[in-house]
Amino acid sequence: MKNLKYLAIAAALAVTPAGAQTVHKIDKAKAQVIVSRDAEGFKDCGIRFIFAENTSERMDIYDMQMSVITEGAATGLITGSRSRTSTADLINLKGAPQPTPGPSPERFWIAKSTDAKPLVPREIIPDSEGRGFLIAFAQIDATVRQIFNVAEGYAMQVMLQYPGQPERVMELTAPLARGDLETLNACLDDLTKRGSIPNSQRNKPASR
Repeated sequence: MKNLKYLAIAAALAVTPAGAQTVHKIDKAKAQVIVSRDAEGFKDCGIRFIFAENTSERMDIYDMQMSVITEGAATGLITGSRSRTSTADLINLKGAPQPTPGPSPERFWIAKSTDAKPLVPREIIPDSEGRGFLIAFAQIDATVRQIFNVAEGYAMQVMLQYPGQPERVMELTAPLARGDLETLNACLDDLTKRGSIPNSQRNKPASR
C-alpha cells in the first residue's frame, strides 16, 4: 500500500509541467479611478489598484496603475511599486511597510484569470534611481481591455519577476465603485471622441 502511495505521488509530479506557476491568492485589494484634464477635456484615464500579499514572514503591498496617456503619442502606461514589512513588525505595530529598493522588475504581465493571452508591455524602463519601480509602456487596446477587466471586478492574475528572483503570480479582484466606473467610462468616451483612442480600440463594459 505504501508503495502505491509513493507511485501516485511520483506520477503526479511527472505530469506537472516544469514551468508551471503557483498562483498566490490575494484576499485584500482595492481600486480607484485615475483621471486628469486639460482645457479641452479629459487628458489621461486609468485605474489604480493596491493589494497586499501576506506570508508567514512578511507582508508586501503592491501599488499598481494602468493608464492611457495622451501626452505626445497616446500610449498605455503601467507603473507599480512594492513596499514590505516583516510579519513581526506588523503584529507589534512597529511602523508602516517601507519601499523595497533595488532593480526594477524585469518581467510583468496581467491577464483575466480565464484568458490565455496576457497584456505584456512592449517596453519596461529600468528605474535609474534604484527604487524598484515598474515603469512600462503597452499597446492602447490591450491596456484599455485590462483596465476594464480590473474595473468590472473580474479575477485578475498579475505576474512580476525581479532580477534573480522567481516569477510570482498573484490573483486578485478589485472592482471599481459604481461612481468611479462611470467616471472611467466618461473619460475614455471623451478620449475616443477626440481621436486620442481609435474607436476600434474602445472596449466599453456593460454598466452596473
